[in-house]
Amino acid sequence: MKHSSSTTISTILLSLLLLFLTAHFTGTSAVPNTQDFQDTCKLAADANPVINYDFCVLTFKSEPMSNNTDARGLANIAAVISFTHSNDVTYDIRDLLSKLPDPATKSCLEQCMSLYTSMLNTLPNAMDGINLKHDEVAKGLLQTTIEESQKCEAGFSKVGVVSPLTQVNNNSVQLNSMALTILGFAN
Repeated sequence: MKHSSSTTISTILLSLLLLFLTAHFTGTSAVPNTQDFQDTCKLAADANPVINYDFCVLTFKSEPMSNNTDARGLANIAAVISFTHSNDVTYDIRDLLSKLPDPATKSCLEQCMSLYTSMLNTLPNAMDGINLKHDEVAKGLLQTTIEESQKCEAGFSKVGVVSPLTQVNNNSVQLNSMALTILGFAN
């Protein structure tokens, strides 16, 4: 099911509202022995070798709500940032396609556009799962987005073409891995 732009924005705003309310009413961290997102990033990087500690910290520093939430809230923030990132990637792909790449690159970019469009439909459902404590559903959806980013990158390797999306694909894998791993710390 495709989301319209207004539905997607509404879902993100609802996710952020639920995140704020959860943080406001609970006021506790679900991650044992942690006091801030830097500690959570350390735990996440130790638990999942895909996650770079510095990338994790910089990601959460960009979102002020990261200072006032628990692990579930951080997982949601990572998913929201991943959604924004995925949307930005679709614009990058459109730009690359407008430059009339060679046929092999064009085919890979078109596949990636399809995969990132799918992520834009999957991530709001993952955010809903995180907020509603449907953790297994959310984890499955986040795992799907990780695989889609990896599939995008692998498409270029398969045809022997240098990927112009390596960095954004790696960032997507990290953001979704952060959400998935940190969600595992939530109770």
